[in-house]
Amino acid sequence: MKVLYFTRGYTWHDRQFLEAFCSFHWDLALLSIYPAASERKRIEVPNKVRDLGYLDRRGAVDSEHLDGQAGKLVKAISSFYPDIVYAGPICDCAYLATLQRTVPVVACSWGFDILYECKKDKILKARAIAALTHCRGLVADCETVWARCKSMSNFDSPNRAVFPWGIDRSVRRVDSGVRERMRRDLGWGSAAIALSTRNFEEIYNLEVLICGFGIAAEKNTSLRLIMAGGGSKCRQLHDIVRSLGLSPKVHFAGVLDRQRIEALYRSSDIYVSCALTDGTSVSMLEAMDNRLLPILSNLPSNREWVRTGSNGWLVRCDDPRSVSASLLEAAGLPEVERRRIISHNLKIVQKRANWSTNVLKLKALCYKVAQEFPC
Repeated sequence: MKVLYFTRGYTWHDRQFLEAFCSFHWDLALLSIYPAASERKRIEVPNKVRDLGYLDRRGAVDSEHLDGQAGKLVKAISSFYPDIVYAGPICDCAYLATLQRTVPVVACSWGFDILYECKKDKILKARAIAALTHCRGLVADCETVWARCKSMSNFDSPNRAVFPWGIDRSVRRVDSGVRERMRRDLGWGSAAIALSTRNFEEIYNLEVLICGFGIAAEKNTSLRLIMAGGGSKCRQLHDIVRSLGLSPKVHFAGVLDRQRIEALYRSSDIYVSCALTDGTSVSMLEAMDNRLLPILSNLPSNREWVRTGSNGWLVRCDDPRSVSASLLEAAGLPEVERRRIISHNLKIVQKRANWSTNVLKLKALCYKVAQEFPC
């Protein structure tokens, strides 16, 4: 089967999908709306994938000029002539893809498109509704996203797949000694280390995390914070850390490859996300799989995975003191309780977030959409 994979700007998540599609022995082409961000240019496209480049050099979603890119997409489709177009996020990629009717479209929500972008911008919401109305299949990473898609567009086709993007638990690229080495290098040998791996953008609300950590660190002097990522708020976040006198206790790790991210998971104790909105976060699943205690925003999607008092903490994403209280509780947790939570979360990940199993639902959906579309 021939599949055109159409995305916004190439990321690690896109590579994960393309690698899965390659394992199905499909003929694949990749097309992006704009070039990958500079820090992501080192993410290689799988060898078996034909890279068709991108539509727009400006490097940002431009609502006003988005429709003008439709002709370029049609040209790409005509040159490759796929059996389906797999397109997401929904507000731009799936929308553009569904403007043509010659090839069926499987729309893939990235969570933030439906839960965040549609709330902020009426034009993006209208485009998402149009995409959901005309797509032949839909992929969502959690029930929360699926429910929102259904309520927005009355999408009632059986051609849907709802599953967390998940993790490949068979892949372990770091050795067992990395925890001790990284802690020694940071000078944080016996510290309780909290980790954030979210990009430095408004949606991830990192100011609240930093302020909450600062409050907690005053009460528990062994607490430390690693912030991995990059983005438009990088300088502002550095300034906040300096202004609060937290520089000795906060390490900005930068934008990292998958092996170094894995090393951070292995070196940390607590995972924290104060995101304003989320689907099923792959970072959260990876953290739970690496035995970190999860502290998450109290969002419907996160409640599908974590319950306070059971296997983690759900916090108010607008309240640093809520974050602080959970950090202190997690850092001071008795070892027996810590092990119980870790064991519980490992079982959840193994059962519900196995990428190699979940992706078979995507394979079946794509075949079904291609077979049902009239030639």
